[in-house]
Amino acid sequence: MAGSAEVVGLQNEPAVIEGMATSGSRYRTDWLDLSVAFYQNPQSWDVPLAVDGPKEWARVRVRRTGKQTDGTAGSDIRIDRPVRRPVAPAKVSGIHTTDDRISFDVDRPGTPVLVKASYFPNWKASGARGPWRVTPNLMVVIPTQKHVSLHYGWTVVDGVGWLITLAGLAAVVVLVRRGSLDFPQPEPDVVTEPHGGDELASDLVRV
Repeated sequence: MAGSAEVVGLQNEPAVIEGMATSGSRYRTDWLDLSVAFYQNPQSWDVPLAVDGPKEWARVRVRRTGKQTDGTAGSDIRIDRPVRRPVAPAKVSGIHTTDDRISFDVDRPGTPVLVKASYFPNWKASGARGPWRVTPNLMVVIPTQKHVSLHYGWTVVDGVGWLITLAGLAAVVVLVRRGSLDFPQPEPDVVTEPHGGDELASDLVRV
């Protein structure tokens, strides 16, 4: 959006959620509902909610009431008021983004920085701790150096997928080089006439 930097220093530390799934089959649904509920509480927008993070970050309790007040996603989510832990915002400069890389400079390492790009496990940070997933679906890193770079890397799932793909291509090459396969022709079925077939045929001729 115009006038909105891709990377900004935070004024408060994020708070790590407790009480909802952070992995497994329910994780996706819980995170979507939590993000919607986060949007519905603008008074808490200055404290991003994180799936995980350093042990020194505050924890915030999140729970479901089991009753959706208006039938929309997240309406049954209750978020306790997070503890605000102010930090001196880092000044971010030299922001450069490509399809698979985000780099920037900070004036002070050690202060959390919000990266306004969609989180995915493939993102890896150099010169910073993290990234951690925060509401609604952004990333937070803690710079350990004045220059930070994030790149879209590989995960184990990506590696396994490529190995299966290469194995499939190798199998196709082997089959092509071997040529067509000759299968033995099936033996013809032998039809035997029932007893008395000659007499029956003679009777039909006479008729």
